[in-house]
Amino acid sequence: MTGRPTAAALLGLAILLSPCAAALDGRVLNREGDPIVKGRVCYVVGTAEQVCSALDEQGRFKLPDSRPDRMRIVAEGYLPRVVSAVMRSGPWVLDRASTLRVHLRDARTGEPVGEGEVDVLYASGRRRGPFPANRAGVRVRTMDPGVVHLTASAAGYRESAPLERTLVAGETLEVFIDLDPLGDPPASGASRETSP
Repeated sequence: MTGRPTAAALLGLAILLSPCAAALDGRVLNREGDPIVKGRVCYVVGTAEQVCSALDEQGRFKLPDSRPDRMRIVAEGYLPRVVSAVMRSGPWVLDRASTLRVHLRDARTGEPVGEGEVDVLYASGRRRGPFPANRAGVRVRTMDPGVVHLTASAAGYRESAPLERTLVAGETLEVFIDLDPLGDPPASGASRETSP
């Protein structure tokens, strides 16, 4: 790194500081109509967030004069959303996300697997992952609710058979996947799930 701004950063800054644009303000709510307070709204140039505004206690934000045509809304416990950066009469509404927590275990010993990966395939065919897992497992907080098939793999283990589970908005699904060591006969592919 040279410490010099990249061409993309300079272009983004030029767009953000260009004249003749109005400030953009608004409000972000959940589906129940409550303000979302732990989040931010950012102008997006290309794929990068450029200028952001934190949501206040009423879910309000205000971005400075600018020209980007898109903004990203990100909030804890909700699915991120990219929208047109235009004034609107009503609030932007975010949907609650599901949280997925997966633990990989050695089927023979019951001990956590050191390193592995988890793939998620939605019934629609959409794929998420692979998500890296360590001895503590993996947690993904921004999952779309719906029916999913989970598979797991790790060096020295057979890939798990797909496990069908349902992610529910606003809830955590915790799944334990037992992986069979290579050289052992395949076990039942046992798993269990818990929801706090």
